[in-house]
Amino acid sequence: MDGIHDMGGMHGFGPVDPNYETVFEREEYKRIYGINMLSILQRAYNIDKTRYYMENVSPAVYLTTPYWERWLGMIERLYAELGVTPEAAEVAIPDAMLIPADKLWPRFKAAKVPAPPALPAPKFVTGMLIRARRDAPATHTRLPRYVRGCIGRIEQYMGIFRFADAFASDRSEFQHVYSVRFDGAEMWGSASEPNTCVRIELYESYIEGRVDHD
Repeated sequence: MDGIHDMGGMHGFGPVDPNYETVFEREEYKRIYGINMLSILQRAYNIDKTRYYMENVSPAVYLTTPYWERWLGMIERLYAELGVTPEAAEVAIPDAMLIPADKLWPRFKAAKVPAPPALPAPKFVTGMLIRARRDAPATHTRLPRYVRGCIGRIEQYMGIFRFADAFASDRSEFQHVYSVRFDGAEMWGSASEPNTCVRIELYESYIEGRVDHD
């Protein structure tokens, strides 16, 4: 969907500080992160759905709320949808469901992603020029706004992955994925820095079709 979260290529938000490395500015932010990782690990919801819910935050709230507090609001909305209220959250959790804090991240990293299903052969091949779709979907999408309608070259076939747009809406779907190179001038015209390019992984449905010329 198009929203304030899709800020790539936009002006007016100030310079990016490449030396800023503070992950958790406050101790409670670590707990918010842990709650979310544990919820995903226990399949209360999936990561694509968290992104979709984050995108639905109003622009004013999105720009004025600290990063981790937006996460907390997202978690609260997802659990409310599941029927879990603050009162119900006080119910004792069975010991079998508890995961010690120092074991959470190793458990999360060790979680296995099921093998994707077989699909028909990919429609596109390495080296092919393609054009990204111009769609403006009302639901979750991983296609950046600044690349829509642009021509790029496929540099690598990445394999079959679950389609984030579908999983964000609780639908199971898998697609071929390609790594595509877009030149800066194609995306931003003469304002682009020389020799700039962006490589983006695109689902097959994000590609409008083959282009026979540069």
